Order: sequence, then structure tokens, then C-alpha cells
Amino acid sequence: MPQPWATWTDQQWLDNAASYHAARLTADAWSALDATKQSRALTSARTQLTPWIENANYPMAVYEQALWMTTEAGSNSINDYSSVSVGESSVSVSYGRSRSSSGNPAWMSPVAWALLGEDETMGSRGKWTVGRLR
Repeated sequence: MPQPWATWTDQQWLDNAASYHAARLTADAWSALDATKQSRALTSARTQLTPWIENANYPMAVYEQALWMTTEAGSNSINDYSSVSVGESSVSVSYGRSRSSSGNPAWMSPVAWALLGEDETMGSRGKWTVGRLR
């Protein structure tokens, strides 16, 4: 049986994301994004997290992923930067080789990862197995 969010309109996703973030410390960061960027972020997050669409925490993970992708930390992680240093006449970038210390994929918000039950410290062995042998 499909989950209710499988039939939500883009406007319902925007409204629900606004309600979700309004009740959290992320309220200011989410409301600082214009509606177009919010919509694009939600669409991207929904696409990225499609393998978990049946998970009860899918909508919350989408909201977290959408906001995280618009942050500097998210952008750096998605681009696989583990550190960026700016010197007097140089810029140095270290790459993380697509592996975070928490075990989540570099392209995924750590909060979304935990919401979807993929945090191995919680004993989950979810759908994410690419690049890992079990």
C-alpha cells in the first residue's frame, strides 16, 4: 500500500516542510531560502531518497536532506571535500573519498541517515550497501 506522501503535490511538500522546520532550530535557515530554492531542494531530496519512500520517516528525512543540501557543510560533503584551507596565496582542498566517519554516504544528510534508520550505531542494516561488504 503506497504511503500518503507518494501522492502529495509540490505545494503540499512545501507546506509540510515549512511546518516541520518552523518547529525546529532549522526554522531561520529554511525560511531564509526563497520558495524556488526550497522547491528545488525538496525535489532533489525526494529523488535522492526514493529508495526509502516506504520508510515511515521518509518525509522528515526529505525535509532534513533538502535543507542540508543548501548549507556549506552539505555542499562540501556532496563535493567530497573533507577540508578546505585558504592561505595567503593559495587554496588547498582535501578530498574525503566519499566516506564520512559516521558511515553514511557523503551525499546524504547525517540527520536524514539517522531518521531512515541507517545509522549503524543504532543496529540498523538498511538498504545502503554500495561500496560496503557485509
